[in-house]
Amino acid sequence: MVASSSQLRVFKMGINTHQEPVVYMRDDCDVCLSEGFAASSRVGISSQGRSIIATLNISSDETVPKGYAGLSDIAIERLGGAQSDLVSVHHAPYIESLSLVRRKVFGHSLLPAEMARIVSDISAHKYSDVEIACFLSACAGGRLGFDEIVALTQAMVQVGQQRAGPGGARAVGSERPCARA
Repeated sequence: MVASSSQLRVFKMGINTHQEPVVYMRDDCDVCLSEGFAASSRVGISSQGRSIIATLNISSDETVPKGYAGLSDIAIERLGGAQSDLVSVHHAPYIESLSLVRRKVFGHSLLPAEMARIVSDISAHKYSDVEIACFLSACAGGRLGFDEIVALTQAMVQVGQQRAGPGGARAVGSERPCARA
């Protein structure tokens, strides 16, 4: 398959960015220039029916070969890609629930459905680490009402994996590995 003007080939960077997908592109990349991407932009990457949102880092040297998009380990894993696969890089879709996070930052309460939208989008890997930190900061320090705490807990249960524990106790978690100290 021949690459179109909006497509690049995958270049495995071999960089562990933990759970944050990162794409590395050259500063002279045609896609970067035509789309108006800048460093730290959130971009969408699609390949073979799968899509992710990644943070863009721009390289001014030849770390990434011309015509390629360098992907972090987690970006390749989530995209299901391999070296030299074709990917389409485009503007990331608008994440509507981020407007709800902004509402919370400015001191407004969130309804259960709104809390569920935020938690669902976080679970679907639509938020960057910085956006997650913003949400957590807006909720910290007694900024959640009782109803919001209940809604947040229920939303986390909805997206988490439920497991039976000792004596029939239930636990909720995810497949994401915990950070190692």
